[in-house]
Amino acid sequence: MPQVNLWPIAFRLQVLRTGIKRLLVPLVLAALALCVWMMVHALSGMSMPGCGTGSGCDSVMSGRWAYIAGLVPVSALAVGAYLALLLCLFSFKSDARTASRIMLVLGGAIIGMALWFTAIQAFVLHTFCKYCMTAHALGTVIAVLIICSCTGHRWQWLAAGIGLAALTAAVQYDTLPDAAYAEGAAQEPLPLFSADQVPTVGSKDAPVQVELMFDYRCSHCRSLHAMLPQLVDMFQSRVAFLLLPTPLSNACNYYIPQGPDPFEGSCTLTRLALAVWQAAPDRFPEYDGWLFQEGPDGWYPRTESDAVIMAQQIVADDDAFESAYSNMWTMDYLTKVFELFGRTTNGRSGGIPRFVYGQKWLVPDADTPEAVYELLEKLINRNDEE
Repeated sequence: MPQVNLWPIAFRLQVLRTGIKRLLVPLVLAALALCVWMMVHALSGMSMPGCGTGSGCDSVMSGRWAYIAGLVPVSALAVGAYLALLLCLFSFKSDARTASRIMLVLGGAIIGMALWFTAIQAFVLHTFCKYCMTAHALGTVIAVLIICSCTGHRWQWLAAGIGLAALTAAVQYDTLPDAAYAEGAAQEPLPLFSADQVPTVGSKDAPVQVELMFDYRCSHCRSLHAMLPQLVDMFQSRVAFLLLPTPLSNACNYYIPQGPDPFEGSCTLTRLALAVWQAAPDRFPEYDGWLFQEGPDGWYPRTESDAVIMAQQIVADDDAFESAYSNMWTMDYLTKVFELFGRTTNGRSGGIPRFVYGQKWLVPDADTPEAVYELLEKLINRNDEE
């Protein structure tokens, strides 16, 4: 029987694995740099570039799911994992077996955590963070390369890493803090609105009137908006919500820093909504719902051109619409609502949607009407006790 020389095949496999390890070093360094950057911003409370107030990545990176036990940034765990990977890569020649096993465990943990946090963004938060998803994609590539480069009983060590990720996810879920990541009290009197001045969800005669600041291009605002009728029922009509559209675009909101504008167009959408409310108040709920309506491919903010056409169709009176869109009331409203926004913004509290009641304000990070109800009960009770 002829003998087959397997040495060239083994040699080529060894060369391939060596090449993969060399490729891993710059990839791990890139992932480490990104995670360190995210960790520094999380610990300092600063926003990442392009993650403006109320944006998808702001909601993800500033919310309670961005921390373990409400204290340790998730990015800090990633930093530790990538530092350990670097140590393994540089010590691989001295103790290849141990380094290979540790790398496989870390690779499994990275894949597991990437799946966990992608699922959180998709099914819980309903919005995505571009930095987080870049880190997850980079981590997945690194994990796949680790699997290809290591020999021996790979799958048992990989499974151990995935189990470690599952344990971390369970700890995070069990230690998840209250559904609010920013709240406070203003030291000076805040601008007040009444049910006769702005659109309202609930009875205008409700004894408790809570102001709700939101942006028509904010996905988190959309989710909370859909809960309002149920919240009115849960409060047994004791509470009404005053709708305060608040553009987060730096084109008109002078409290938003200049730079990339993820909310470009929200100034126009706000003015159009206010014009519809003034010119055809009975049809405002229709327009308000249309702005937040989900399409066949999910929800995307309405374009300015489409919003103008719909507003004109709903009002059905060009002169009334033009008068409402350009009158001084709208400018006075924007000045007043921006003042309210500025006085309830400090540090990490710049997000919306934002509830304001009396001198108290609250930025919720809640997934269900029941969680929002509990937060509002506390907000109302604390304000009424003072």
